Amino acid sequence: MESDESKRARNEKVVDSVERKCILISNNFVSNGLDVNLEEQEDRGLLALQGPESARVLQPLVSNFNLTKLTFMTSVITSLAGIEKCRITRCG
Repeated sequence: MESDESKRARNEKVVDSVERKCILISNNFVSNGLDVNLEEQEDRGLLALQGPESARVLQPLVSNFNLTKLTFMTSVITSLAGIEKCRITRCG
């Protein structure tokens, strides 16, 4: 069984790798004349609901937007299960 210290070290490596990749991507956008700003969002999370029935399953939790109108690679900011300012994206 992996120790807590080993798990922490592995997670730190993953975070460090992701941060480096984000910086490289940001620098690439900036070098191409685009205005880019990356911010860490500690008060947010990601929930991925996937599959052909995902819009139908999620719809009862979204009262003010018809999820079938969300086209590929678009998003909407709406309330989800009473939580305001949730971004829902159709990307797969």
